[in-house]
Amino acid sequence: MLETPEELFRALVEDHGAHPRHAQALDPADARADGHNPMCGDRVALTLRYAEAAPTTIADCACRTRGCAICTASASILAGLVRGKEKAAADALFTAFRDACVSGEPLAETPMLDAEEREVLEALTIIHASPLRVKCVTLPWHTLHAALTGATEKQHDLKVGPAREASA
Repeated sequence: MLETPEELFRALVEDHGAHPRHAQALDPADARADGHNPMCGDRVALTLRYAEAAPTTIADCACRTRGCAICTASASILAGLVRGKEKAAADALFTAFRDACVSGEPLAETPMLDAEEREVLEALTIIHASPLRVKCVTLPWHTLHAALTGATEKQHDLKVGPAREASA
């Protein structure tokens, strides 16, 4: 049993960084976005597929990353967390996570997460103590936001391409 958030953070980065889940491109995909952190070279390509019966529900999410273990682990965790969530809930999760990583404040209320999911996400927010690494952990989340909303993120100097409709 891991005792501290730091131990959980380290274990998550080691596990998901070395063995990322959901690391393939979805084809076909309903939305996609690409993210790049020019400060360190991290890159994320995120694809989403929505449920046929409920087009506002994320049925599947995949993130391909090229970069550090922190970025890779964050993308792997993100892809698992947003599956089955409504688009609005996933975007609210982006905002809560980004804000906690930047401010160091506790993760905002996240009723869309169960206790274990919240503990995992909360462990990643300890990165706020290393401001240069905040960009690494939040890049996949900014890329998710771009895929969900079609927005181009500029916060934290991250270059995130707008979502593109996937070709049928």
